[in-house]
Amino acid sequence: MIAKSKKPHNIGEELVKPAAMAMVKTLGAIDIAKKLEYSGENDIVEEFLFCIALSSTTTGEDIFHNVSTFLNKYDLDWKNCLAVCTDGAPSMMGSRVAFVTCIKTENPDVIIIHCLLHQENLASRRLQPDLHAVLSDAIQIVNFIKARALNSRIFHKMCEEMGSHYKDLLLHSDVR
Repeated sequence: MIAKSKKPHNIGEELVKPAAMAMVKTLGAIDIAKKLEYSGENDIVEEFLFCIALSSTTTGEDIFHNVSTFLNKYDLDWKNCLAVCTDGAPSMMGSRVAFVTCIKTENPDVIIIHCLLHQENLASRRLQPDLHAVLSDAIQIVNFIKARALNSRIFHKMCEEMGSHYKDLLLHSDVR
């Protein structure tokens, strides 16, 4: 939707959130939306669930065990998990002992989504040489501006003077 509207990627909150809310209402799951809502009416808020260091290995089973322990501690059920977004790593997506496989044993109805940023990164690797060169130049320019505080402030000021709605850039980093 963002690409079709030809808007910057950070407009997603204005475009995607209302669409997601409409989908939740259409499916009759408005109670779920209300439980997640706290910043405003008809607004689903995404929050960081928890952070824990994995002590030794990072297999799908290890990740699943840690997440399950957290969910059990707060009396949450895997059946309430509607979707899981992953980066496509083998420990997450493998067929035998991956994180997603473990989740599917607890909730076979869960929807598995491959992260949009990772999809875009994979697609950009297959660009035609001319398009790839343009993308590489754009990345170098953005990183040149963002990597130096003075350049970033000058760019911000220039955008303000031009009346631009967006005045900042995001530093590009490779996605694994």
